[in-house]
Amino acid sequence: MAAKITLNEPHLTLLDGAPVLIRRLVAEDAALYPDFLSDVTAEDLRLRFFAPMREVSHESLDKLIHYDPARAMAIHCHRRAKPKDVGCGAPAR
Repeated sequence: MAAKITLNEPHLTLLDGAPVLIRRLVAEDAALYPDFLSDVTAEDLRLRFFAPMREVSHESLDKLIHYDPARAMAIHCHRRAKPKDVGCGAPAR
């Protein structure tokens, strides 16, 4: 069963039934990421950023959050029940 996408609602329903908020990344989301990133392992960071790293620098986080929407797109997602569990993607540049 694939994730269900409902266009008039900003969430997906995962296979386990959990609703996940998904929307365009906004500057206010910057406050969510330091707390989230403090709990991830070096291996998790490597898989997320496609490069080995021990932590995400303030400069890297700033570039991720403050992108040019005319040239790139970034999305933010989190489980509605666990807002601390956030994710971000930049699928196009």
